[in-house]
Amino acid sequence: MSFVELLAVLAIFVIVAAIAMPALQGLSGSTNLRGSAASIVAQLDLARQTASARDRAVAVRLYQDTTKSPDNNGNSPYRLIALVIPASANGSSTDDFIAIPQGLPGDVIIDSSTAFSTVLNTGLGAAGLQPIGATEVASAPASVRNLPYVQFTFLANGMVNLDSSQQWCLTLINGTKALKNPTSGPAANYVTLTINPQTSHVSTYQP
Repeated sequence: MSFVELLAVLAIFVIVAAIAMPALQGLSGSTNLRGSAASIVAQLDLARQTASARDRAVAVRLYQDTTKSPDNNGNSPYRLIALVIPASANGSSTDDFIAIPQGLPGDVIIDSSTAFSTVLNTGLGAAGLQPIGATEVASAPASVRNLPYVQFTFLANGMVNLDSSQQWCLTLINGTKALKNPTSGPAANYVTLTINPQTSHVSTYQP
């Protein structure tokens, strides 16, 4: 093979690689989203099972990671989750963290737009059946210490304390991808988890 032919082959290789790279990146992003959705579903299942087994309310806390750059909505990204038996439900002076708080993989975050993640809307639903916003205490695990969070709770009967007249969901997106207009739709690549407040069943949808 001559030098000119070698250059031609290399040029073709570079062109093919440039064309394929976005597709490979999209595939990786979709895989991370599916993995994150499966992880959150597993966490919610564990919360429900623990609440029933221990006859205690179990709070699901979704934390904003203030060490990361703001998302496209201008908010610190929601990307950490913890299951907690609150002190008030445990007859204790401190919250009982069931496991080490988990972070979502890669650049996956929860879309902070309450249009697509209604679970983050602390004003939605009837009083006593709304998500609650707070800041974690200094005695919490280091990864979530003093971080703002939104929580909802699985009750001892396995049901979730969210208003059954509302639709409750979380939408996962790749944080580095541009969002669509918040009034028209979420990011092009996303997974939505829907929580049925009447059955506590969680379903997922990915276009």
